[in-house]
Amino acid sequence: MVLVPEDSTLADWPERTKRAGLPPFLILHVASRRDSKAQSEELAAKLHEVCVEANVEPAEGKTHLTINRELGEPDDAPTKAVFEFLRSRCEKAIPKSRISMGSD
Repeated sequence: MVLVPEDSTLADWPERTKRAGLPPFLILHVASRRDSKAQSEELAAKLHEVCVEANVEPAEGKTHLTINRELGEPDDAPTKAVFEFLRSRCEKAIPKSRISMGSD
């Protein structure tokens, strides 16, 4: 969230957003709903405009309810997308030589 001071206008929101250091976004949407896809892609485009990474993933065969209810289940496609998204961010942030799979 980017806070806007009372005396500010929205004209400078892209610059404020860049300075805020927003993290990358993963946007899951219901694949069968055109409006959901369009809204997700619009949000991603706005984030890209201010140099924020945003990935859009369609959740095939899901509703908003089932995305929420099934997130975290082992064979759930949106869950796999979330873990892949997080894994790729960790690889960018932490050199492989520093990642340990066991206890030190």
